[in-house]
Amino acid sequence: MPGATSGDFWPRVVVDEASFDFRELSDTDVEHALDQFNNELGILLKGGQEPATYSDYYSVECRDGVELWQLLYERATDVDPDVCRLTSVLFDHCRKWDDDAPAGCMPIDLPENPIPAFSVGYALAMGLRGRAVGCLVFPTCPRRGLMTLNAEPSAVEVVFFAAASEVHKIWRHAFTLENVSEHEFLVVAAFAFPSLIFHSDLRFGKFTGSYAVVRDPVVRILCALNDHFPRVHAECMGLPDDVDAAMGQYGVNLSRESTKTHSNKAAMRQRDVTHKGFQYRCEWHAKIDGYRNRIHFTLPTDGPNGRILIGIFTSHLDV
Repeated sequence: MPGATSGDFWPRVVVDEASFDFRELSDTDVEHALDQFNNELGILLKGGQEPATYSDYYSVECRDGVELWQLLYERATDVDPDVCRLTSVLFDHCRKWDDDAPAGCMPIDLPENPIPAFSVGYALAMGLRGRAVGCLVFPTCPRRGLMTLNAEPSAVEVVFFAAASEVHKIWRHAFTLENVSEHEFLVVAAFAFPSLIFHSDLRFGKFTGSYAVVRDPVVRILCALNDHFPRVHAECMGLPDDVDAAMGQYGVNLSRESTKTHSNKAAMRQRDVTHKGFQYRCEWHAKIDGYRNRIHFTLPTDGPNGRILIGIFTSHLDV
């Protein structure tokens, strides 16, 4: 996946070779985790994410006296050869980030990790340059989520993840780290919120207030809708007051249109949008401010392909 917000290329995902520490793992544990890793890396490759590795990854000492290349190619353990072979094939399909590494990119030492972290050093260097790069870790590695890495006199947060389904966290981090512009917002949002679909006519200019002020509250609301709304709506059996109360724990104030609004046919038509030739009614809305600025959306069951359609950005519609 390219650095789509700048026009040039850099990998959004690098393989954290420092997470390949097998010293405390049995061969059975390694085989099981390596199989998981292959699955996740394969998904990223098939999905066009273009993950990258350090060109000398195979020299990582995954066990005392055993380098990764020996495990993969010389069968230095009892790990299934087919699993090892698939790992090597997948690595061969990855780009090499150090072909275009920025000046000053250095490996870093991670707490309680005996392996120098070259790829993590790259993610840190890119983060200091305002570019969000995440690290795919081996499943047994405990590094997860946003971690603060120090590079005196500065520090930067880097996303660590083990499942391909979590790659969206890199893009969410990009909103602030890269200061994503209004022009680029929907491009990044498509990656950051995979359970949502965005209408092509969405414009921040429909809100009251500047993009710089409104962007972060919009991101917060979209995170909650993507991650929690379908489950909360089902658990609350669609009861608007219960849904609103339950979503409040995620910092979101939302509601279904009132009975009064539903009785106003002209007002309800304002909630209708056409997406790819089909009409959808966005009768739920999240409130950015108490009295203005709304994000109107469909239920997942009513949206395209069972996903929530974010249909309208507006200061306020008629009631």
